[in-house]
Amino acid sequence: MCSKINSKPSNGFNRNEDPALFKAALLSGPPGIGKTTAAQLVCEHLNMEYIEKNASDQRSKKLVATFSSDSHSVASFTNKSTMSNCVLIMDEVDGVAGNEDRGGIQELILLIKRTRIPIICICNDRQHKKIRSLANYCYDLRFYRPTVQQIRGAMMTVLHRENIHQIKQETLDEIIKSCNQDVRQTLHSLNLWAIEGETNPNAAKMINKSVNNNPFELCRVSFSDDLRQKSLSDKLDIFFYDYQLMPLLIQENYLQCAPTLSNSDNHKQKVTDLEQLSLLAKAAESMCIGDVCSQMIYSRNDSWSLLPYQGIFSTVAPCSYVRGHLRGMVNFSSFFGQRSRTNKNERLLNEIEKHICLKIASANKQQFNLDYLSYIAKIFIQPLQKLQQQGVEQCIALLDEYYLNRDDFQTIMELNTWGKTGKNPYDQLDTQTKSSLTRIYNKTAHRTPYAVIDMKKLKKSKGNLDEDDGEESDGDEEDKENEEEGDLEQDAMIKMAKKRAAKPAAKKPKGK
Repeated sequence: MCSKINSKPSNGFNRNEDPALFKAALLSGPPGIGKTTAAQLVCEHLNMEYIEKNASDQRSKKLVATFSSDSHSVASFTNKSTMSNCVLIMDEVDGVAGNEDRGGIQELILLIKRTRIPIICICNDRQHKKIRSLANYCYDLRFYRPTVQQIRGAMMTVLHRENIHQIKQETLDEIIKSCNQDVRQTLHSLNLWAIEGETNPNAAKMINKSVNNNPFELCRVSFSDDLRQKSLSDKLDIFFYDYQLMPLLIQENYLQCAPTLSNSDNHKQKVTDLEQLSLLAKAAESMCIGDVCSQMIYSRNDSWSLLPYQGIFSTVAPCSYVRGHLRGMVNFSSFFGQRSRTNKNERLLNEIEKHICLKIASANKQQFNLDYLSYIAKIFIQPLQKLQQQGVEQCIALLDEYYLNRDDFQTIMELNTWGKTGKNPYDQLDTQTKSSLTRIYNKTAHRTPYAVIDMKKLKKSKGNLDEDDGEESDGDEEDKENEEEGDLEQDAMIKMAKKRAAKPAAKKPKGK
């Protein structure tokens, strides 16, 4: 159920370090699969006492801070005189929210930094934005939902010890599936079945766990073999839960699915590598057709009738080809990050093409990118690579020749990182050369046929202009009021009240 996540070093701090170097551990996974029980068993196995704080306890910033303050200790909350061999278990940390628990996660992170005892954090929603920040300071342990076969073996052992032998394997599998493979809920359901099973033969069908649907859980259900017997309408309901996100999740995770086939006797059998490759190819082809339907829907406002066909080709058909079970967790779609990066590169490329258009005539930015950009990057970087600091002035002269600034130079280097090495050539320069380039470029003046606008200064100037407009409008209103008063004085039909003369100030008596 539990496996270690080998993350990349750039994904956080100390990801590839020994788990003993971490002061806290983060246990995440679906509810009812034994996360809290596993934490308690580990503490008992190590003969360590544990203090458990769950959602029923207040875990606000002020209360969590008392755990690490100078005047309080963990022993004060447990009425124990010593805190040696003690572990703090923070259960359901993804539920630390609302006014009562405001600031609890931030204070928990500070507590992890300066704690002297191990801390175990447990959560269900690993993708919560608060948990993402907490995970950077914890050793990441992810629990996965066990399969029906694994739960069945454990439940058969429990039933045998409880002398319950009249339950059939099909009934047990039905109970496990109705509980959404929740071990805790399955145990409670079997207890209910043992009480009512003899008198009510439909007790197993009455057991059904209320599951909160979300795109990640629906994606897992789409790839599961349990959906094989469902109707087309039920399969399309998964697509229509979020018809924009579900195709992207299917496309991101279909390669992680281990497909299985069912024969005439409804027995599952594994597929060979060649058969799996053929099924993946069919799924990819179906998703391509679904993408064509998506383009037709969003390019034409009157083509929404194609939405069910997009659901069939992008969600239903690919899942039918590779249906089996997912190896690992459901990953979020990387399309959004790649799309954001593409938009950024297009904007920067368009800016460079406009700056250099007086020197290089190109039809559009695509032609400039394919035919000119790689050669321009090579010409600009060569003086710095060969001569280092002595080539700085030559590089600046080339930038002035093509009406480019230093930011454009760095952008050109970033847009040419798909070579054999895949590294930015500017980043490979030594620090002294880059510092010399920045210092000399900022000292000299550069004439360009366009105006360089600083967005930060532009926002400030806009704010000042708005204030000036308000002051001018107030001045205009005062002028209008003065004009109206002048018109009233000139009108012979209106008599203006005369101002009374001020009384002379009383003279002070002279001192004697």
